[in-house]
Amino acid sequence: MLRRIHKEMAYHITEIISYDNKRNKVTLDDGEVTFLLYKGECRRLGIGKEKSELSEEEYEEIMEEILLPRAKKKVLYYLKNGDKTRFQIRQKLKEGLYPGQITDKVMQFLDRYKIADDERYAENYIEELKGSRSRREIRQKLQQKGLSGSAIDEQLEALGPEDEEAACRKAFQKKYPRGLGDPEDTEAWHKEKRRAFAYLARKGFGYEVIRDAVEELADGED
Repeated sequence: MLRRIHKEMAYHITEIISYDNKRNKVTLDDGEVTFLLYKGECRRLGIGKEKSELSEEEYEEIMEEILLPRAKKKVLYYLKNGDKTRFQIRQKLKEGLYPGQITDKVMQFLDRYKIADDERYAENYIEELKGSRSRREIRQKLQQKGLSGSAIDEQLEALGPEDEEAACRKAFQKKYPRGLGDPEDTEAWHKEKRRAFAYLARKGFGYEVIRDAVEELADGED
């Protein structure tokens, strides 16, 4: 909660510094709230070295009339090229130095129009990668995007053993397009086979799936 100054509910301007050629970074109440404003907006609002406080009305104008519409526009543009997780959206706004209250309102806006749906994102992502990545690798990628284990597990149930097998074969063929080499060179062949097992295990595949893929594709034939 912001620390208010005086009876008129003002916000103390702790710092105003140039962020880039066009924008200033404004810090209120010793860092409790930080945001970016264009320098022209600062001039219009009279925010400068001579101004030490923002009134409640000025603060609400900045939040509701400047930052919130800007944040919505930024997120919609961010989503233009594809769905993102809620975590990714929040991170994008955090990078833009939007206050938490603005981020929360943007997420409410997205929820109202059913735009940011983590379950749908996970479902589409898994559908895109099935047959080309192991279950474990898909899980890790979704976790890196900020999805929770429970949301991932529910969607991963759609993957069958055939998807894992196809993904393992694809990974092997990509790494060893000509197989493991000359089987008559026994020592070198077995050494490469051990490397293949280790490589596929790091990709997240189980022993039996790896064994079947290697036995099927070791000679380099489809």
